[in-house]
Amino acid sequence: MIQKQLYTGLLFIYTILSVQGQELEAPLPQKPFRWEDFSVQKHYTTLKVNHKTIDSVQISPMQSGPDKATVRQSFQNAVLSGQPRLYPFEYQYNVVSSPDKKLYLVYRYDYSQPQLQTSFKILNASFSVQQSFSLPVDNGTTSHGYWIDNKGDVYAVYTESDDAIYVMRYQPQTQSSDLLEVGADVTRRNRFVLIPESDGTVFLANIAEDMEHNWKGIMFTTFDFRDKRIQNLFFFPAETLQDKLSKKLSDGHYEIIDAKVSGSEKTVVLQKVAIQGNRYVYDPFAGNDPMQWISRKQQVQYGEKITVTIGSENRILQKKVEDVFLTKER
Repeated sequence: MIQKQLYTGLLFIYTILSVQGQELEAPLPQKPFRWEDFSVQKHYTTLKVNHKTIDSVQISPMQSGPDKATVRQSFQNAVLSGQPRLYPFEYQYNVVSSPDKKLYLVYRYDYSQPQLQTSFKILNASFSVQQSFSLPVDNGTTSHGYWIDNKGDVYAVYTESDDAIYVMRYQPQTQSSDLLEVGADVTRRNRFVLIPESDGTVFLANIAEDMEHNWKGIMFTTFDFRDKRIQNLFFFPAETLQDKLSKKLSDGHYEIIDAKVSGSEKTVVLQKVAIQGNRYVYDPFAGNDPMQWISRKQQVQYGEKITVTIGSENRILQKKVEDVFLTKER
């Protein structure tokens, strides 16, 4: 059994610990291949595709440090952290496809080193490994994930403590990198989704909140690595929808559940979510923390969906609120 979340080409894979340590697998909706992830009792995690082993590694104890980089905990991980017998984040693989689906980036965070490391493998459309490499995550930063474009260039999103945004392009063929920055502001930035567009140009969507975790808006940013500049930055303010928002989930937080680019149009879909558990408080700005992986009774709540589309010259083409309220036992 594998639990998964798939949107904009991003796949999170989680495994469930079996008492006997047998192989655990489940197909994804896509055909004709399937990703499989299994783990055995001796603290190994392995990724397979079409019964072929892509990666297998022994998980060593996690090292911590006062300035060591962190990985932002996803909402999916926050939910999983309360479920019994689930492998924590050290065992997780992340699989990201290029926009044309001809390349796959497989990566896993290695928490066992004094400095946080990320191990990568690039696969072609036949799921053969083309390249393997590792990159460090700078101390004092938070990692928000990695993406790959059609050429095989890898993009990373980091923030610092003041929530300044850094997008790095790493070119594995030449082992060279570039960095572009959006400076800090009065808002906090979170829940980043990156979509590669044309050669060297990427679109980044993220949520902005104030210091009390109130939703303030959505950032739409386009980074141009060819000319080393921010091509466009547009902020959609939450206040334009304030009178349409539901009050059914007053203590929830917004997550990006979908994002897409179609020509000059860029669409971002949010949904309000919350976790109700025994003395558990969901913090969307928390990092992955093994101390939080404690079995608990909990409910996952889903609130309204918000869809925003902008076009050329940042014209707002759509701003829609769908009233939703759903509670699930998890």
